Parts: sequence; C-alpha cells; structure tokens
Amino acid sequence: MLAHLILTDLPKARAFQGLAFFSIYVIMLCGRWNYDVDVAVVQTINSAMEFEAKLIQGNPLPKSNMETKLMKLFLHVAFFSLILVALSIPGLILLDPSAPPFILSIRKDSSSISWTSSFGVQHIVILFETWMSSHIMMGGSLEIAYMLFAGIVTMLNYFDVLRR
Repeated sequence: MLAHLILTDLPKARAFQGLAFFSIYVIMLCGRWNYDVDVAVVQTINSAMEFEAKLIQGNPLPKSNMETKLMKLFLHVAFFSLILVALSIPGLILLDPSAPPFILSIRKDSSSISWTSSFGVQHIVILFETWMSSHIMMGGSLEIAYMLFAGIVTMLNYFDVLRR
C-alpha cells in the first residue's frame, strides 16, 4: 500500500488521501496488542483495580462523577462510530474505486469497473476491504481509546479519593 502511494504517479491530492488512510491503519494496528507476548498492560489494570478495592474497602462506594459518566459515554460513542466508519468503506469504494489506498486503486482500469455486471473479483475485494477495516478499527482503536480515557478517569478518581 505504501509503495503504491509513493512509487506510482498519483496526483498529490490522491496520494495525501491515501496517506491519511494508511496512517489510520498503521496507528490502529499498533494499538492492537498481543497479550500472549507481554501482559504488562493487563497487570497494570489489575494492580490499579486491586489498589482501588483496598483503598475503598470498608467505605461506601463513591458516586460516579461527571468525568466517569462522560468517559463511559465517549467509549460507547467511539465504539458505534467505529462500526459506522468500517461500514462506510464499501460506500467509498463504490463511489470511487480508484481512490487510494484501497486495493482496487492498484488496477489501471479501476475507473471503468462495472458493479452491475456479473459477480466478480471487485465484489470480493469490497467484502475483503470491509472485513479488514472492521478488524483493524475494532482491534486497535478501542484499546487506544480505553488506555487514554480510562487512564485519565482513573487518575482523576485516585486524586479525588486521595483528597479525602
């Protein structure tokens, strides 16, 4: 994909459009973590939960503050918007099959693809692109959003508990 963006004679606008999608895919794939290799992330979450359980033990549970409620809402909105982004990929391909970084843009005759003719490779490519983008988006982005926003909420809650 990167070679197609750099080495071909695409117009600059198309190359930057493809670079935006390529960057999103790389960032999301980096966020997708293999917990069999390194369990440090899970151990950090477990230690934070144990610390919180020991700190609050014997005291009534604190009410959820506004930040916690907003972060929960944000995680739900992010989850459903990622589903919509993954489902919009077929629409983008149907609208302009020669748009990079999609696989059909590599073909020289991508602008003359017929969608209404018989079932062909172009239909399988749309299904493959949708499947891959949904895996990339769902696999990486929720971990990134969770680490960023749940970490912020946890730190704010710790400061709130320590102030008491």
